[in-house]
Amino acid sequence: MSDDILEERRIGLEEEYFHRKNQEAIAKIRAKMKVAEEAKAAGTSSMLCPRCDGALTQREINEVSIDSCPKCGGTWLDWGQAAHAFAPSVTAQAALLTRRPVVPFVTGGVGLYHASFNRLDTTMPGFYRRRMMGMSDMGSTATFTDPSVVGGAGVNVFVSRHWTIRPEILATAVLRDSHSVVVTTGAVRLGYHFEDHPVTP
Repeated sequence: MSDDILEERRIGLEEEYFHRKNQEAIAKIRAKMKVAEEAKAAGTSSMLCPRCDGALTQREINEVSIDSCPKCGGTWLDWGQAAHAFAPSVTAQAALLTRRPVVPFVTGGVGLYHASFNRLDTTMPGFYRRRMMGMSDMGSTATFTDPSVVGGAGVNVFVSRHWTIRPEILATAVLRDSHSVVVTTGAVRLGYHFEDHPVTP
């Protein structure tokens, strides 16, 4: 009986220790996020120059954050700062008209949406930020893989009997629990059709 009490006590202390460590890690991440948000609002960076330890100033060029050091003139790009995503999907395409040189279509399907964010990225969508707080891994990158539903439309412009140029717009609804986020993409693709298709009506 005394072994059971000792084991319960050991488990209780272990759970208390890991809970405290998780809370400390979450507090550190929240503090870093707060510093990053304040620095962004002030137009400075929350990081120091790797060369001279001067305070970096931050600016955005074409939606890419660039940190510059006024002290030594260094310019720094943080590769991990931006979000990265990969979205494999299986879709079906249905032509709305046939036997024309320009054939509009709709497309739909399912897939997965894999996204990675720097944990200090203040532009991370709330859909991911809410989930990040409950994660036990406290590395510098948060990674998510979620089911998705894909829908879109476009046109097949036949440039020969088999080759097409295909501009299209896709909307990917990323789903998790009762929440979702929609990611839109546009693309111009080169397509090959195995069936023979007349270029003129």
